[in-house]
Amino acid sequence: MYYLLVVLILLTLILGYTVTRYAQEGKKPPLNNSRIADKFLAGLAGGTVIALIPAFLFLNYYPTEGQSDGNLEAFGIALMYLPVGYAIGSATGVYLVGNKSNETGSFLASLCGSLLVGLGVLGAIFLFRGLLGFISVVFIPIVLFGEPIVAIIMFNRTRKYKSSATPG
Repeated sequence: MYYLLVVLILLTLILGYTVTRYAQEGKKPPLNNSRIADKFLAGLAGGTVIALIPAFLFLNYYPTEGQSDGNLEAFGIALMYLPVGYAIGSATGVYLVGNKSNETGSFLASLCGSLLVGLGVLGAIFLFRGLLGFISVVFIPIVLFGEPIVAIIMFNRTRKYKSSATPG
């Protein structure tokens, strides 16, 4: 009875190892937790830098002469640029870190994923503007963490070995 259990466990381990190894050959590289964390931090940093550039330029060069609410309007329009700029920066940071060593992925997929979150947040801001005010505190963490996370997910879905560094 116990011999049958031992043989079953050994066969399961051998089959599991063989199937896992066969499934990874020529397909996707194995996931690395530290690399995912690096992609996330790069997405946060890239998003912050790229989002602040157009918002800063818009605030400084928006014509507000002769308008009573000119500065407030310029600030509101600059806030609309933040999710889109943050999406572009997040996708860029994820892509740059993800393309290190022998792996590559799609920049377009990570950009589409992060833009989907950014445009969704902009749509929700316009939709719930009357209920929640101009911008809600609820949307800030969604933009800050959602865009890099979705960019990482989309990048990892298209991740593969570089053609010059296929595993042997």
